[in-house]
Amino acid sequence: MGACIVNPDRIILGIGYNGFPRGCSDDALPWAKLATDGDPLKTKYPYVCHAEMNAILNKNNSNLHGASIYVSMYPCNECAKLIIQASQRVLTSTPGRLQGGGTGLAGMCPHARTACPTRGAPIS
Repeated sequence: MGACIVNPDRIILGIGYNGFPRGCSDDALPWAKLATDGDPLKTKYPYVCHAEMNAILNKNNSNLHGASIYVSMYPCNECAKLIIQASQRVLTSTPGRLQGGGTGLAGMCPHARTACPTRGAPIS
């Protein structure tokens, strides 16, 4: 998964990819998608920072208003909230993932394909 934030002039303001938090050893945390005993803390999911979060946190500009974030997959609900807070437009390379009312912006805002009605965060 990857994310790239650009301003209206298409200048890169931030990039991010999925990974463990800065300073956390890849060897010390689990990489499993499923734990053999069903314990979610023995999987990577509670620990990984998503690409959208990393792009926003690693931005090289204090203001992202009016920026667009390009993502390789549709944002999850937590990243969707971060994107809305940062006032960014979402562009994805997998348009089929926008449909079906997933757990990201589409799930939070039923008409998210054109905009999040409560915030005006357009999605293309």
